[in-house]
Amino acid sequence: MHDLDWIEPLNLVEASRAAADLGDDARFIAGGTALMLALRQRLLSPSTLVSLARLDTLRGISVDAQGALHIGALTVHADVASSELV
Repeated sequence: MHDLDWIEPLNLVEASRAAADLGDDARFIAGGTALMLALRQRLLSPSTLVSLARLDTLRGISVDAQGALHIGALTVHADVASSELV
């Protein structure tokens, strides 16, 4: 693998700004397993990795006023499996 820059935005605004500023030169990483395999196999060669790990607004399970279930994009399977809401 080649050298990569690493960014950890603290909120969605910063993450969106990174996406707009870096474009195709960046890849977003949450869990990262598939991305790391692609990097090792040289299928991808971004200049920057943008970690979504600190974006707590993308975690959690809730039910809104209309009764719709919402599962955040960074919510782990174990939390879904053990949730009383699910």
